[in-house]
Amino acid sequence: MIYIGRRIFLLPGMIAMALITQQCGIGDKDKVNSTERPVTPIGVSEDVSDFLMEAADARLMDIEQGKLAASRGSTKAIRHYGEWILNDQRKLLKELEAVANKKGVTLPKSISSKRMDELTKLKKEEGLDFDKKFYRMMKRDYKRDLQDFKRASKSDDAEIALFASQYTPTIEEQLDKLKDVNPSPADL
Repeated sequence: MIYIGRRIFLLPGMIAMALITQQCGIGDKDKVNSTERPVTPIGVSEDVSDFLMEAADARLMDIEQGKLAASRGSTKAIRHYGEWILNDQRKLLKELEAVANKKGVTLPKSISSKRMDELTKLKKEEGLDFDKKFYRMMKRDYKRDLQDFKRASKSDDAEIALFASQYTPTIEEQLDKLKDVNPSPADL
């Protein structure tokens, strides 16, 4: 306590409360991004939580990329591929949400800022430039997804291992069919 005249100031206590509030994030509700990492639920490993969060973010991105390809692809093949992955990714996301709910993991509802930046760049492209950028992004993303799903298929968590094993062929098929829409054979 600090005494000034007849008033008592609880300055040390007020400072302590301010620090606790800041550390706990109390009062920062407007600053919370829906894609920020939540606390891992009790009984769920960080690896499982990370896989679920990353897989959901990737599915959300693929859905948006599929929408763009379906509407802005310069060839029928790109537009058809966009529609196909849009449907596949929506199904995959729905199954992923069911697994996450069982685990008590809250998945993001919007794309991470990193992926949003990439999507914004894709939106700026048109015609063949759009097709090429879309193809390169999808190829890179599917290769990363395939690694993530194969790693998760070896998880100690049986439910995650089963889920990842069931959907690894879907990711492989999407990567394989991507070759059919390659706008530039030199990109293979």
